[in-house]
Amino acid sequence: MKKRTLVLGAIVVLAAAGAIVATRGDWWPGGAVAQAPAGGPRPVSVEVAKAVKKAVPLHVEALGTVTPIRSVAVKARVETVITEVHFADGAEVKEGDLLFTLDSRQIEAEIKRVEAVIAGAEAQLEQALAADPRASMIHYSLGLAYRGLGDTARAEAHLRQRGPVEVSPPDPLMAALRGLIQASRNEEEEGIRALNAGDYASAVAHFQKGVALDPDNPSLRQKLGTALSLSGDAGGAFEQLKETVRRSPGFAQGHYSLGVLLAQGGRLPEAVDEFAAAVRLDPEFPQARYGYALALAQTKRYEEARKQLAEGAARFPDHKEFADALARLK
Repeated sequence: MKKRTLVLGAIVVLAAAGAIVATRGDWWPGGAVAQAPAGGPRPVSVEVAKAVKKAVPLHVEALGTVTPIRSVAVKARVETVITEVHFADGAEVKEGDLLFTLDSRQIEAEIKRVEAVIAGAEAQLEQALAADPRASMIHYSLGLAYRGLGDTARAEAHLRQRGPVEVSPPDPLMAALRGLIQASRNEEEEGIRALNAGDYASAVAHFQKGVALDPDNPSLRQKLGTALSLSGDAGGAFEQLKETVRRSPGFAQGHYSLGVLLAQGGRLPEAVDEFAAAVRLDPEFPQARYGYALALAQTKRYEEARKQLAEGAARFPDHKEFADALARLK
């Protein structure tokens, strides 16, 4: 009986083992993966090399932003146009390096105009002194006039003779001469300082005083129009710029500024005419030609716009805006 029991126990154990083997693929961790594919795994090639000690260059490629240690705002002391840039972006510059070339034509014209005023004043002061040699105070004004003309020897000679005696009897011409020599130029300089500082109200006030003293000065009146526009008085700016080109039709800067104001107001056909006048009067005025091309494009005169952009790109290779706009317009 005992022997029979042992045989039955062995049969039960074998049956249980068979059940485990039959179900192993279902519950054994990774059971299906454990079976190798027919034919065995493929051999993997491995490269080997002898380890050596040497310097290895370090290269890091990344996107980033370069921030300068210091930045400096460069401002011109006169209002004019940059005609040439003498450095490349990122280049090192040192004190005394030439950075920009400015368009000197407007400045030279203004210098000649002022010199003409001073020369006229000098002549009238000489006449006044000849009429009343005792009027020693005239020597001071004459000295300043000769200094303005660059004649330092005569300037010093008259300044040494300066005295307290006025012209007798009082001469209204003397008061007018003092105003010519000093007033309008001083107001213009103060207006430019205020304009550069962003104080448009003060700039308008100084330019208005200057225009009142010298109404035929186109540069001064054009600056008044610019200051009025920046202060938000578009109507006042338009009146002053229209008066500028009426009094001085050959002043290219006046036509250009009026064109900008008209374009900003959506009066594109009129803006085209003013830009065209500025370019005709001064073919080497890049801002005027670029404004002319943009206004032509906005009025759908594309062929004429392309012509102006191509001309600008040829005349002003440093002004990349011409080539960029031409590429977009093609």
